[in-house]
Amino acid sequence: MTHTPTVTVRFTQAISHAAEQLGFALPATLQQAVGEQDRVSLALQGQIWESFCEQARDPLVGIQFGLALQVGHLDTVGMVLMSCDTVEDALDSLMDYYPIVGEGGPFRTRYTTTNARFATSPSTPCASGSGWKPR
Repeated sequence: MTHTPTVTVRFTQAISHAAEQLGFALPATLQQAVGEQDRVSLALQGQIWESFCEQARDPLVGIQFGLALQVGHLDTVGMVLMSCDTVEDALDSLMDYYPIVGEGGPFRTRYTTTNARFATSPSTPCASGSGWKPR
């Protein structure tokens, strides 16, 4: 039996809400595919995110979206991350908790003196930025 990785529907709803705030909507086919599910397949979530990014036409939309996320959008891991004082602490906590609460695959972090890179398998950059300094 094959396991299909999923994410909480709350995260998917957060993307849809952010799209509305930016003045566009996710395609009806994607919204219908989500329906009344409690969990959304990672494949569908990827299609939703790609549509969101394409319509936003802003290379920084992921950062803006991340800043607008609320604890409830992330379920259990949201409470853990929101209790962290720094981005580094949050990434370290995510590395500790994702095996318990996540289904999407492993995460990796890499720090330099001026940057942090955060990626999930298979080498898909999720966030990077200058100014994130290790303690």
